[in-house]
Amino acid sequence: MEGPNTSMILGIDLGTTNSVAAIFRNGRVEMLVDWNGSCITPSYVYFPRNRNPPYICGFFAKSGLFMCPKEIAHSVNRLIGAKYSDPIVNTMQKTVAYSIVDDGKNRPMVAFQQKGEEKRLYPEQISAYILEYLKRLAQSFTGFDIKDVVITVPAGYNQIQRQIVRDAAAIAGLNAIDVIPSPVAAAYAYADVMNIGHANAENERTVLIYDLGGGSFDVTIMKINGMEFTELALGGDPLLGGSDFDRLIRDDLIRTYNEEAEEEYGELSRRDVDKLLKKCEDAKIDLRALMETEIVINDDIEWVYNLTRSHMSDLIGGKIDESIRLCDEAIARAGLTVNDIDEIVLVGGSTRLCIVEEKLRDHFPQLAISHLVNPDECVAVGAAKYAYALSNGIGVPVVPVVPNPPDEMPRTVMVKSICPSNIGIQGSAGEMIVLIKAGDELPCRKTQTVSNIVDYVQRIPIRVYQGNDPMCANNTKLKQVVLAINHPGKAGENVFELSCSMDRMGNLTLGVKDAKKNGPEKKIRSFQTTWTAEEIQGMQHQLQKDTAELEAYGAMMDEHTRLEREANEMLGSIPEEWREEFNAAFREFQRARSAEGNEAFKNTLNTFRAFM
Repeated sequence: MEGPNTSMILGIDLGTTNSVAAIFRNGRVEMLVDWNGSCITPSYVYFPRNRNPPYICGFFAKSGLFMCPKEIAHSVNRLIGAKYSDPIVNTMQKTVAYSIVDDGKNRPMVAFQQKGEEKRLYPEQISAYILEYLKRLAQSFTGFDIKDVVITVPAGYNQIQRQIVRDAAAIAGLNAIDVIPSPVAAAYAYADVMNIGHANAENERTVLIYDLGGGSFDVTIMKINGMEFTELALGGDPLLGGSDFDRLIRDDLIRTYNEEAEEEYGELSRRDVDKLLKKCEDAKIDLRALMETEIVINDDIEWVYNLTRSHMSDLIGGKIDESIRLCDEAIARAGLTVNDIDEIVLVGGSTRLCIVEEKLRDHFPQLAISHLVNPDECVAVGAAKYAYALSNGIGVPVVPVVPNPPDEMPRTVMVKSICPSNIGIQGSAGEMIVLIKAGDELPCRKTQTVSNIVDYVQRIPIRVYQGNDPMCANNTKLKQVVLAINHPGKAGENVFELSCSMDRMGNLTLGVKDAKKNGPEKKIRSFQTTWTAEEIQGMQHQLQKDTAELEAYGAMMDEHTRLEREANEMLGSIPEEWREEFNAAFREFQRARSAEGNEAFKNTLNTFRAFM
């Protein structure tokens, strides 16, 4: 690892089902490849019951899903920022095998067993395990210390959810210099390929970013003008993605099996049902290139499920139609018509399904569909380029891997975001008095006057909420501020001016001043803070402890493999009269799989060598 003053900024697409990371160096973006040789890391974390090792991330975690589904956390992006009482939690409980429990404060936690004890983690802690894994991967890949990161999130994430992602980064030992919507990063990658995302670009373009991933759907209407990227409208559905298509196919398979084969082969076992989800995902991917495919349940059941591309389209077509309806709504919210859109940009692995492009062409026949960016990688590519562009302005050194970066690479970029949901205060009847509207361009500042509605009260409570429901009870409460009245008067006499400000990164500040005295404004911040610094530090310590155990386990297994190879080489030269004793020691060593077992067997090998 290089010295402490040398750093790189990592770009991470933190996806619901898959995550991708990239860095910008040597004048180009480089995708990070995991230990399995893929640049796509499944957003899965496996917590083995015996803690050997304490956790596993990525491909190997996902591959064990059908064997021990209760210990494998995935799709936690859907739980970020949710209350335990929210409908999305109930929906998740029906679709995942792991336990989701209430922490006692109406916040969901993932619960599982390790070494006979229940372990509970918040969704952001699960995300931190994935981020920490990608950080280690990046450090191994680059040889540099990784401290700073740009993370992309679903476009529909509100300010609280984005702050929670920052918290996840902090738990993983990373500084999130920005958290941006995935479509913004995709648009940045697209603009670079189109050669329009730079200062000398002459063409202004308005694009529809159609982002269909494994766990969510986002649509963003984006205007690109040189190095300015302006969000015009957002939309999406956190429960619409490729994993939902897999479940639709699996449910149809089970229904068909029950009709055609259950009487002959019996009811499907829980294990068979768990395995089917991965088989349905594989079949769905096969149908990108094939017209039909088959799914075999197991070797004992001769019945096979035949899935054609046409039938799959029938099963998931309604979901694609819903995504297109959300596109129409986004265009309308932007105050545009279809004719104002220049192109559709496809983002996310699920856009590779033939039905997606077919339905988009049918619905928007006048629009071109861009294939210039890789839908799996473009978000991470955009995040890495954006991170590089930010590096001059935040005091993070750019690694001098090339003497002079290419002139065409933008050194500064302006992303104009919009507020994803209403920010307001509670009225006297519980209604939401909106200050900052969903869709307002950031940064922005709005003011509102409030006064006492009861004679001679000494305090006025101001309750700040976030959400799009007209009633505050159905939105998220951010904070309650109490205004102290030094000289109480009759109703309407004590007047205060509230200013509600949100910066470019979505941080909220409330200002309060006495409207009649025109005195100084008092600033109130930390509206969206979920955890204290001490709580973050405690979670960080727990992750560091688990990671240290993981690395020790990896070193132990490397030593175990070396000793196993050494024993196999010795076996042929062991005298016959000693062979039974040697084999018994070898079997015990293979069962133990521990540092102590390694040391004991190493001594055994040395003893046999001495006698031989």
